[in-house]
Amino acid sequence: MTSPITIESVGLEGFKAYLQHQSFPFSRGTTPLSLAVFAPNAKGKSSLVDAFEFYFCEDATLSRLGIRAVDRRAGRSALEHVDAKANDITPGVRISLRQGTDRFEDRRPVVPQGAPLTDAGRRVLEHTVLPFIIRGHELRGFVEDQTSEQRYEEIVGWFGLAPLLEIQKNLRALRRQVKNQSESTAQRDERLRDLSRITSGNLTRWDDTAVCHWFNDEVLAKLDKELRLQSPSKTDRGYQELTARKQAEDERVGLSSLKQLLGHIKTVLQFRKEDDQKPSGTIPAFENAVIIYNEAKQKEEQERAKAAEAVFKETWEKAKALFENDDLTLDSCPVCDTNLLQTPHGSREAVRTELSTKLENLSDYQQAELALKTAEQTLTSTKNALTTSLGNIKTALTDTPYANRTTSLSQYEEALLQWEPGYALPDGANLVSELHSLYNQVSAEKKEIEDHQGDNTYTNALSVANQLIDLKHDLARINRIRAELVKLNEELNDQAQAINKAIVNHTQNLIGRLKDNVNQLYKEILGQDDNAPPIYLSLPGEDETNQQRVQLLIDFAENRKGVIPSGYLSDSQLHSLPLALRLAAIRLFNMAAPLIVLDDVVTSYDADNRANIAQMLAKHFTDHQILLVTHDERFFQLLQDRLPQQTWRYRRVTELAPDFGPRFHDHRTPDKEIEEKLDRGERAANLIRQAEEEWLEDTCRDFRVKVTIRPLNKPYEYDRSELAKALVYPVKQSVTY
Repeated sequence: MTSPITIESVGLEGFKAYLQHQSFPFSRGTTPLSLAVFAPNAKGKSSLVDAFEFYFCEDATLSRLGIRAVDRRAGRSALEHVDAKANDITPGVRISLRQGTDRFEDRRPVVPQGAPLTDAGRRVLEHTVLPFIIRGHELRGFVEDQTSEQRYEEIVGWFGLAPLLEIQKNLRALRRQVKNQSESTAQRDERLRDLSRITSGNLTRWDDTAVCHWFNDEVLAKLDKELRLQSPSKTDRGYQELTARKQAEDERVGLSSLKQLLGHIKTVLQFRKEDDQKPSGTIPAFENAVIIYNEAKQKEEQERAKAAEAVFKETWEKAKALFENDDLTLDSCPVCDTNLLQTPHGSREAVRTELSTKLENLSDYQQAELALKTAEQTLTSTKNALTTSLGNIKTALTDTPYANRTTSLSQYEEALLQWEPGYALPDGANLVSELHSLYNQVSAEKKEIEDHQGDNTYTNALSVANQLIDLKHDLARINRIRAELVKLNEELNDQAQAINKAIVNHTQNLIGRLKDNVNQLYKEILGQDDNAPPIYLSLPGEDETNQQRVQLLIDFAENRKGVIPSGYLSDSQLHSLPLALRLAAIRLFNMAAPLIVLDDVVTSYDADNRANIAQMLAKHFTDHQILLVTHDERFFQLLQDRLPQQTWRYRRVTELAPDFGPRFHDHRTPDKEIEEKLDRGERAANLIRQAEEEWLEDTCRDFRVKVTIRPLNKPYEYDRSELAKALVYPVKQSVTY
């Protein structure tokens, strides 16, 4: 069996209330110790608990502070003692731990960006199932504030079932998404609106027979009453006949050739859209490529002249590095040994500048050369494209009435074939003018034919038929997807039910193990062995959809079973219930790292309850290391009376010193601190006086002297004179020190 992880010591400095370094031993040899700390409020006791939370927090902060100052959160800066920087102290927390014979420790500093979790901290967290820090003010939130879903999420985290919780969440989200999509009619409704628009409101739902009747009566009948569409499909014989008649119609009226000619003319001319800044025609594209080529050619020639001495590039680069080395003394040329002041440039800096200029010229030439190559490639491709598009126009004009209206076409085409880079562009002004005129004439003829045909054409009929066929395919696809989604939703429900059942069974088993522990501790805290109402956690039934919730219930009375605690329990009972639950869960699931931190957990308790808690800790948690801080002095005394002295240490905060931090009753001023102050030439009178008082207190305790009872406002403070007199005249004093 693997040895449990235990704490050996905790050290703080510059953290919260602790300015100077303080160390808290949690072991005696190899024996783990627990620690109880008493202090009035605002004396720094909770800073010790905060140190544990900070050290084991992934975000290197406290949950109540957050990572940055915003709204009601103070951020990480609140972790640092206000005088840490002034005292040259690096804030941080160091924890030393042991697992068997293996000792390990790490220090986690307080930094604005958040120091990563230490290896030691991560190792402890890997051995813990649920958080081991219990704060009194947070306890009742589990009972009164958390929803059943939030409580479920926390509890499955205790049981190490977080991955299963994610599976449940993902399944639930997927089921909801699939169900919504399977029930959605948005896409189908949109396509049916298209059907109503196409049929001028005559059809609002899809039916193959009704659609064919409408198309035959309202569209085809106006062209040929014998031509019928039997089904909305491209394989239908009526559809194929309609397609053939549309093609014959185009050939008969000449629309096909006119459309083709217009397309070829648009390819050559510049028809630019408002949002398109690039020329779209092959003529303007070619002319623009020539301009870019000429500019690139000129730039390349200029830069080539500057870089005529490119052979010296490597020499210049090495010389530049030499002259830029400021650590190297260089008064003369390293090649000819000429004093730099006597060279044509006159100084080392001037030589370095000249070298930089020459190397920059070489770089500019390389860029210009690359730009020229790119321009050459673009020019060649645009010229080829223009040649092809002009040939297409000539072919389209063959056997048309417009063949003789572009006299400039052949002239421009011949000039283009003979043109070479570096020469003047072929004059295309006449060709562009003729093509624009031709385009307008052909467009006018096309419009005249279409107007003469009217709406009842085989072209329009085929367009309507294609829209209806596409609409049918879309509706069929939507129905197929919907059917698959319904099937998928059913399968997901079956899977979710099986997974939820397995999780419920496993969780219920773990909750059953936890239930007896919770009720045992709860009864002992209240001191009601038989009368405390039974507590239990209730999961939903298998048939309920939302499985991610858990109810915390009690059997308050015979006629009040399975009721919510907040409606029936007293204030102290409501506080005891989550305390018992957390302690029981830690005892059951955190045995690999049996650590517990209790921060003021006796709120709302009377004296009997405080004694019961002390007794419960002594009875059930002897194998745990506990840090317990409290502002309740009576509870602190009960702990000293009830808990085993051999495994517990007790410390009392006597003051919060601004220049030090919390001082404990057993604090002793080290001689080294006094010597360091004196060595620095600083006053050490206060430290010396404090050290004298501490020595006198220890000596009085050793001799068990008696001192006078002090006033209530100073019950534990004595000046040096009183302590000294008590040593000299022990018989005259009245109370044992």
